[in-house]
Amino acid sequence: MKGQPITVYRLQNFEGQAAPTSPPTSQGTSLGFPGAEWAQKAAPFLQGLLPPNLIPPGILPGTQPGAPQAQQQRFENFPILGYQQPSDAALKSDILDTFGKGSHFVTDRDTCMFPEFGFALAQADGTQAHILVSLSCRQVQARGFVWPHANVGIPNETAKKIADIAKRTFPG
Repeated sequence: MKGQPITVYRLQNFEGQAAPTSPPTSQGTSLGFPGAEWAQKAAPFLQGLLPPNLIPPGILPGTQPGAPQAQQQRFENFPILGYQQPSDAALKSDILDTFGKGSHFVTDRDTCMFPEFGFALAQADGTQAHILVSLSCRQVQARGFVWPHANVGIPNETAKKIADIAKRTFPG
């Protein structure tokens, strides 16, 4: 894989629940709370009293919600916070060295997977080897290729190497 492009991703390892797109309904009222019928009748009057853009569109009856936000880019189904293609030969060598040696990994430490980083390593055949790294769960996961090592747990020394790679890749 030496000489092949590498992309390092900073990932959001969790996602909150999406906000509901429309108000809930219950008790035979369209807004789902006592007095909802009164609120529907008063909505035009309330909108005239309040400054523009104080209440988001879609909250009061008769207003339209805003356009949906664009889908966030993802790496192995995790939202991407940022990415870089390192050009520094020493950094690329450190990445390949870290993931290329079985001695850098130990037996599984945890069963969770909340990856903070992703690595896409181009292979000579044109495919990519994807590696998810969860420092919080102390393990890696291989995607799109067979992990060449017996273990996937991250010991302290390897965690320090990966943290150093991340600092050098995403300075600041």
